[in-house]
Amino acid sequence: MTADKQQLHVIIPAGGAGKRLWPLSRASYPKFLLPLSSSGHSLLGDTIIRLAPIASSYCIVTGRKHHNSVRKDIESSFAGKTLYGAGGAQCEVVVDEQKEDLGTDISIIVEPEPKNSLAAIGLATLVCHQRYGPTIVGSFAADHVIGSPKRFIHCIETAIRCAKNGKMVTLGVTPHYASTSYGYIERKVSQAPLSLDSTKPLDKCMKEHDVQSFGPIAQQRKQYQENEDVTVPQWCEVVRFHEKPDAHTAVEYVGTGRFYWNAGIFVFSTKRFIEFMRRHQPAMLLRLQRIAESYDTSECERVMAEEWPQLPHLSIDHGLAQPLASEGEMAVIPTGDIQWNDVGTYQTVAELNGIDSDGNALVSIGTANAQTHMKVVDTKNTIVLQNAASPHQLALAGVNNLIVVDTGQTVLITTSEYADKIPQVIERLEEPYNSG
Repeated sequence: MTADKQQLHVIIPAGGAGKRLWPLSRASYPKFLLPLSSSGHSLLGDTIIRLAPIASSYCIVTGRKHHNSVRKDIESSFAGKTLYGAGGAQCEVVVDEQKEDLGTDISIIVEPEPKNSLAAIGLATLVCHQRYGPTIVGSFAADHVIGSPKRFIHCIETAIRCAKNGKMVTLGVTPHYASTSYGYIERKVSQAPLSLDSTKPLDKCMKEHDVQSFGPIAQQRKQYQENEDVTVPQWCEVVRFHEKPDAHTAVEYVGTGRFYWNAGIFVFSTKRFIEFMRRHQPAMLLRLQRIAESYDTSECERVMAEEWPQLPHLSIDHGLAQPLASEGEMAVIPTGDIQWNDVGTYQTVAELNGIDSDGNALVSIGTANAQTHMKVVDTKNTIVLQNAASPHQLALAGVNNLIVVDTGQTVLITTSEYADKIPQVIERLEEPYNSG
């Protein structure tokens, strides 16, 4: 347990259209519900476990179509205290010695309709403020993978300390290549990154750290407590948030050493959040406050129905973070090598689960019993992803550079070169291919 334990309330926005990893993920079952890492948990479960060393509570924000699946996923994995719903409704989680002991409560906020990240994070922040008073919250994506949780937790601890000083804080993932798939965070030119606790130069924080595999909550806490030698991360001022660049611009960004990948992680105090929103989104703040004030009462459903549809569609980056960066109110913590990945491609899923010497990956989704229904002969650089419950026997012979995805109901066969176009292709498909 860390010094900042009981001082970080975790917010996890959990939504998505389910397009990038179709047909494994779909609109009704996005990738955060899939067990795509080797832990056996869903990506949402991995996120919860990863933050266990410092989390005081969890608040998951999801849509109506995902609510039941999120609840079932949590109940099947964790022996937590209580699941809280709107109006203060409670649902005890059955304690099972075979499940992870989460050791804290989880709230699930259900959005009537998608309104982008500022509304989701904003409501969860104000609900936390209503329940716990002024406190520190952190928002984390539900579907990312971080291979070095020890380093990650130290970065979050630095972010907490920075947030206590009044900043809105984000994590900047140190890029190891010029990616066109991520947005970028630009730090101030004239400022040398400084630590809250030391004046060590930045490169001292960029040492390669041990990569920890995902494991049970108890193991995560044990690993964390036994590894206190991680160099304290540093922080610097954010100048601007940038959209995904073209290839030439990405090379320029990475070459300067002043740009970081934007992982969509934010840490801030609830009190300062209210001040920032009052300054930049006053009308939106009033509507969110009305909902939050009613959230643990019988009036919640009525107030939500009145106020939520009136909220604007705004990302937290555009609606709040960028305006704050322009005022010098945004800080970024350079992460160093935390082995971060947003699990956005079939190739990423393959890499997470292992690629053999021929460049092939045979991945059984949902079980540790991999490759039982998949065989390849005279085949190279091919990815086969199969739902463990699928009744199909898959055999690939004499082919290269293919991607095969079998859910048991739908089979996708494409090439490595064409895979990036799948999100556009599924928009042209008729039912039942593009839903359910």
